[in-house]
Amino acid sequence: MLDNMAEENQNSFSIVMPTCGRPNLTIRAIQSIQGQIYPNWEMIIVEDGSGSEVKAVIQNYIESQNDNRLRLIHHGVRMQRLVARNTGLRAAKNEWICHLDSDDEYSRVYLDCMDWAIKE
Repeated sequence: MLDNMAEENQNSFSIVMPTCGRPNLTIRAIQSIQGQIYPNWEMIIVEDGSGSEVKAVIQNYIESQNDNRLRLIHHGVRMQRLVARNTGLRAAKNEWICHLDSDDEYSRVYLDCMDWAIKE
């Protein structure tokens, strides 16, 4: 019961990541979120008009993870990063929003540090 109370007092984060191409870097970025020690997050990956081969690689990775915190949104045509970010923002369910570029990654304690800073 104490663990449930602690989890209820935690902030929830939505991580928005637009991507177009570079599936290996995108998967690495996703893995950096999956590796967070902080559990209360969702990740919205906005695939912004990549070719079908790239889309398939990202889609297959997400489906193989069986993690309902990962969501993939497809833009049929390239809409540019700002439009993709806005699409992710509209889909976000949590109070706190973080952005992650598909060629970047978070350290394992990033969200934990963000939670601490918000509470301070």
